[in-house]
Amino acid sequence: MNRTENGFDALAAGHADHRESLTSVPWDEVLEAVRRGPQLSAVDAGALAQQRFADRALSLAKTSAAGSSLGTLPPGADSAPTWAGQRSVMDIVRGSGLVITGLPETRSPTVMLGRIFFELGLIFTGHRGAHPELGIASASAVDHDGVSDLAAGPDARISSRARFEAECVTWLIAGRIGLRIAANGSLKGYLKYGELMPCVSKERVLSAVDMIEDLFAGTQKLSEMVREDCPSLFSVSPQLF
Repeated sequence: MNRTENGFDALAAGHADHRESLTSVPWDEVLEAVRRGPQLSAVDAGALAQQRFADRALSLAKTSAAGSSLGTLPPGADSAPTWAGQRSVMDIVRGSGLVITGLPETRSPTVMLGRIFFELGLIFTGHRGAHPELGIASASAVDHDGVSDLAAGPDARISSRARFEAECVTWLIAGRIGLRIAANGSLKGYLKYGELMPCVSKERVLSAVDMIEDLFAGTQKLSEMVREDCPSLFSVSPQLF
């Protein structure tokens, strides 16, 4: 996967065929296709969801997967994440100039990583404002259901659209690297109970997944990173991170 250096509008221009296909495919099918294809970029895996609509999806699968089969998680993805892995993730986040605050107090690296990916989801979908240095364009600031799409901080109320997009990003990344993080919030309502989802940008979600994974040098590297084993003589409080 290549690091994206442009805003979402510019990125979408390079994937017009993918974007067109997403309009005719149910979002839950797209999400499942992306989760089942971690060897593909999220944008390309999303395009595979149109298989029933166009034969060229099969050709895309063969060329993009480079011999891999759908449904294959990265090696080692069946093991649990570690605190050492969480620290490595945060080191890269900070090194990229991003700030994540308000992390929960928890003894579970999985819970902590889920919150980090949710916050990164808000950032990379543009709901924390623009970050031109990372190719992140600001999401629309137009109020949606009475709440601004742009969240000013970790305690700010965010729109249903921003939350749903970040929930999708979190669930997709977790599934692609083998973390046991269930869909929650309005995403759970949509997938499990068939509730209506907000008017979201599917392209923005898939692009954000690609950009976040690229931040950590790809899906495989991220999967390995969160499982780093660095034994210590002392237990480390998660509040330090």
